[in-house]
Amino acid sequence: MDLFFDQAALLLNTLSLGSVAFFVGIGVSSLIVLPKRYWYSLTPARKTQFMWLTVSMPWALAIASPIFVGLSLDTTFPSLANLMHWHHPDVFVLNSWHIYPTILLLIVFSVTLVKSGVLVARHVRNFSAISSFPDSEGILDVKEPNAFSAGLLKPKTFITKGLANELETSELKIVQLHELSHVINKDSLHKLIFGFMSSFFTGGVRKTIQHEMALSMELKADNFVVSNGISKLDVAATLLKVTKIINAYEKSSDERSLQCGFSSNDVKVRIESLLTQHPARSITNYSLYGSLFVISLFCLLSLDTFHHVVETFFNH
Repeated sequence: MDLFFDQAALLLNTLSLGSVAFFVGIGVSSLIVLPKRYWYSLTPARKTQFMWLTVSMPWALAIASPIFVGLSLDTTFPSLANLMHWHHPDVFVLNSWHIYPTILLLIVFSVTLVKSGVLVARHVRNFSAISSFPDSEGILDVKEPNAFSAGLLKPKTFITKGLANELETSELKIVQLHELSHVINKDSLHKLIFGFMSSFFTGGVRKTIQHEMALSMELKADNFVVSNGISKLDVAATLLKVTKIINAYEKSSDERSLQCGFSSNDVKVRIESLLTQHPARSITNYSLYGSLFVISLFCLLSLDTFHHVVETFFNH
């Protein structure tokens, strides 16, 4: 059957519109992220918010666009019909271009979901295995020097005896506070969710935002240590020392992509952030959320024009 009518057509048109809006959101979000000079110098907290809002935009557009179109079809909101509408919502032509965005999104979504499921299963398995190691006062009886947090819903900090034996008491406290920050913020869970949402972006953009999110988490954890009365110089010195100790040891090949390691991300950038006097740039909530809201609203109102252009191009 090449034609669907009424409720079936409405459902398929809704999926098609949501899929188109999603890919438009991916494109616009990518354009926002690419000029790094506008957001790179933000504070870690603001950069984290910015990244979350950026990867959330396609999902928000995919949900909001069918709602807006549905309201435009309702006679209660006649003014919306002049801004945004969808032709023939009660008819769906199966062999038209409308079906392809939905199929593409379903394929990408399914593949990404499977990959995330495999990542979760691996992380849970490794977490269970690590938790079974004997420990004394939170120190794992493991020769390999390492410090990290792991666990999704109930995360824990892990510091091995191989690392603890190389550190002074004050240095060990710095490592513990850093990893405690990851536990409090449930960063492993956030890395999983953010990794899933950012996986729909193209390679270069995806790598950039995933890298910057991981770095922001580490910077926030470093700042947490400083907020507990530790000097920035001591934190930087400990970070450098731990990195040298860990790098000197032959690392295992275990997958730890959801773990938050003490010296796993951009050590040089983190040390510079601790020691330099250049204040990070901050913006107000009104500026951050307001600008992205305006961009999202513009995308919503542009979907109708995009729809006309595509239908003209395909002579549909």
